[in-house]
Amino acid sequence: MSPFRLLISLAVVVSVSASCCMPEKYTTDIRIDTFANGTFYHSKGVQYSDVLNGLHVTHATFTNNKGVSDLAKSYYNIFTGDAYTVIGGHCTKSHLKIPGINKENARCIPDSVQGPTFTVGGPHEDIEVFKVKAPLENGVMETSLTKHHCLPVYQTMYMKDKVQVTYGHAIMFSNLKPSVDDMSVFVFPDICKHLTS
Repeated sequence: MSPFRLLISLAVVVSVSASCCMPEKYTTDIRIDTFANGTFYHSKGVQYSDVLNGLHVTHATFTNNKGVSDLAKSYYNIFTGDAYTVIGGHCTKSHLKIPGINKENARCIPDSVQGPTFTVGGPHEDIEVFKVKAPLENGVMETSLTKHHCLPVYQTMYMKDKVQVTYGHAIMFSNLKPSVDDMSVFVFPDICKHLTS
């Protein structure tokens, strides 16, 4: 499994009653702590999301526990589960399908799957946050979002084999703005096109 895997704030599951809808497009700074292949990585970068089309692109620099850094660009389609990562001029493909994704209402989190609500911040600056949990084939992903604007705050995910955790990450989202200034970030890279079949 690639040490840098793009995972996005959880989108949706089927329901018509939803009180929390994410922006159609957004840009956010991210910090990711990852464990993969027995190594820890720390990443900083930017995530661009076109929620209605299920597209999420991340540009980040990741550093392993020995201090070696590299640049990565990841392209993820939440509707198909296809993810492509470009590192050092090479493209790899992986697949992560999140069950229950609903294209017809791609940006809204149904009331029925919203978990416990809690408050973050201090006096006079309180922000209500809730959690959504998504089971994966060999693991689980949990995302915290703001209650009133449905903005991602924090996400954890892990996958395991029969014995131990083989991959996990924690993502912190910050400085989110509800737009993408340059839509060309979503252009699929030529270097990955031979992997699409």
